[in-house]
Amino acid sequence: MRSIVISALLVLALFPPISAAQDCSQGAVQNAAQETKSIQTRLLAVKIGSSGMDPTVTPPMQELIRKIKDALASAVTEYMRCESASSVDAKKIEAGLASLLGANKPEPAQQNVTGDEPEIVDQVYGAYLQIRVTRPDSIPRMIAVKASFGVDCGMDAMLLIFQRQDGNWRQTLRWQSGNYDEVSGAFGDFFKYTVLPGEAPAGWLVVVAHGSPWCTSRWSAFDLDVIEPAEDSSHPQVIFHKETGYVRDKDPVMKARPNGFEIRVEQGSIDVEIMTRPGIYRYRVDGTTVQRVQPVAMNGRDFVDEWLLTDWSDAGHWIAAANAKSLQEEHARFDALRNPKLRPWPDITYGAVRSCSDSLTHFQVEANQDPDIHTYYQISQGENSFTMLSASPTPDPRCRGADLMQKN
Repeated sequence: MRSIVISALLVLALFPPISAAQDCSQGAVQNAAQETKSIQTRLLAVKIGSSGMDPTVTPPMQELIRKIKDALASAVTEYMRCESASSVDAKKIEAGLASLLGANKPEPAQQNVTGDEPEIVDQVYGAYLQIRVTRPDSIPRMIAVKASFGVDCGMDAMLLIFQRQDGNWRQTLRWQSGNYDEVSGAFGDFFKYTVLPGEAPAGWLVVVAHGSPWCTSRWSAFDLDVIEPAEDSSHPQVIFHKETGYVRDKDPVMKARPNGFEIRVEQGSIDVEIMTRPGIYRYRVDGTTVQRVQPVAMNGRDFVDEWLLTDWSDAGHWIAAANAKSLQEEHARFDALRNPKLRPWPDITYGAVRSCSDSLTHFQVEANQDPDIHTYYQISQGENSFTMLSASPTPDPRCRGADLMQKN
């Protein structure tokens, strides 16, 4: 699959001044809702090929997508100006917005396409409008609104965050995709977020992860961003960004942790027989520093797989310091094997995973590269972690235990 490049457009209104514009106007609410529905109707009327094989988003379609996001943001903002209850009831707000915008309707059952049906279909772009409202536990007087709608082969989503200041709800964050000429630029096919307590001036950070819709493969890429609100509404601080691969078979899970956050996805393995494995991305957040920490894998074989695939900036933290030079050379050797310009890549499979007699925490993981190249990785298992000890073309004679992870 081609390399997916995703362009992110941040449109934020942070700490707006107090003015008469904050006054509730039911007329403004209804006008914004009507504008949203009007643009949605235009999107739903667009016809696309029923084969679902064309990821192209034409310039007119890009304009409609941009307009519906603007209309949604306006409608939600106008509604929140009229939400004056002192208690923050996320479910009540969600129900009110859904009723206002005609959102959260059951997704219609898909119909099979037969040879007698036309080769164009509609009701795809703009379909299945969803509004989800949450109240982050870590920040008082905050409401987060996720709005999403259908695009070909997936969805696009945006995040709006509101804070209650001086008796009014003010939009303090808007996060969405920019224009995209292929559906992979949309912020889907999953969209997860969590809000973390942070340092001044805003006092919080938001972590957002989103996938990349695609029409022809279960393999895709996801983006992970940690965002710090800034006083300059047009220039928020993206303090951390990561893009990496995932497999679309399972819905990722994100959660806040005491000192950071974690997201778990299904991702690819270098072993052509295993194909996929669980991926663990746990991060410690300290001020504006975001550092990946262990666990990064659920077992020793997956740890070797992750160590080989991840950047040295992270992998270099999970090694025995005494062998840093040789392990960095091994990591670079594997990187060279995966050079996109050298495809097809050599087939690699894992062999036995064996325990070793010198220590209960010492294990050996064998990796085999066609035609007949073997590498034996020595690892140490710690508490909820692994360490890469060494790599060698010959096995360690102390590692003669039974294969702990026989493949079917």
